[in-house]
Amino acid sequence: MQVLINHPEIIFIDEPTGAINSKSANDIMELLLEINQTGTTILLVTYDVKVAAKTDGVFYILDSSIAGEIQLGKYR
Repeated sequence: MQVLINHPEIIFIDEPTGAINSKSANDIMELLLEINQTGTTILLVTYDVKVAAKTDGVFYILDSSIAGEIQLGKYR
């Protein structure tokens, strides 16, 4: 992944699993989790609760503003 060549501190991703099958989505999320475990912060936008549940934290937006944060149970 070319985006990782310079070892960024943060990666922004919009709907990484939005238009793919569930196997590919799971593979992508596992890769993103591995990248995150090396110290890179990943900020992603998703509407998929299963994707959100694989993250460390979820911020939700209401009326164009961050309305709060929730912790979902880990989904594997």
